[in-house]
Amino acid sequence: MWAKYERWNDRHAIIVDIAGREVGVIVTEVTEVLLLSGEQIEDAPLLAGSNECIRGVGKTANRLLIILDLSQLLSVDELEAIVVA
Repeated sequence: MWAKYERWNDRHAIIVDIAGREVGVIVTEVTEVLLLSGEQIEDAPLLAGSNECIRGVGKTANRLLIILDLSQLLSVDELEAIVVA
């Protein structure tokens, strides 16, 4: 999984890989961009309820970061639109 960040004309986009395609997600604000190594990412813990959209937990010196699986946040129709595009 990878992501990159772009900014243009006061707009922000996070470019991610979903289903093998580069997809831009427009966001209101980006406060920080981090690069984590594989050693800093652990599998998602089992939680009460569903945690299918959580891909893992990133750990830095003083923070825990929830890493989302965007393909789990999108509907089947939205994923199909990405693959077809």
